[in-house]
Amino acid sequence: MSVFELYRDGHAKFRFRILDDDGAIVAVSEEHEDKASAIAAIRTVRDCAATSRVIDLCGAYPEDVAVGDGGYFLG
Repeated sequence: MSVFELYRDGHAKFRFRILDDDGAIVAVSEEHEDKASAIAAIRTVRDCAATSRVIDLCGAYPEDVAVGDGGYFLG
């Protein structure tokens, strides 16, 4: 099961990282001054991630497949 890990970085700021099912780091947050704002950011990511679209600002590549909603499936 993927998880959010909340931790303090080397500057004593709060961050979180998302780990996949195998424990590999998928994403790391920006710094947060306090734990409450880091937790609020986790909630925002959880609420938005499942329904978010990918917007590719890098330009189209031959291996990208256009999807019906105007975005791209990267794979």
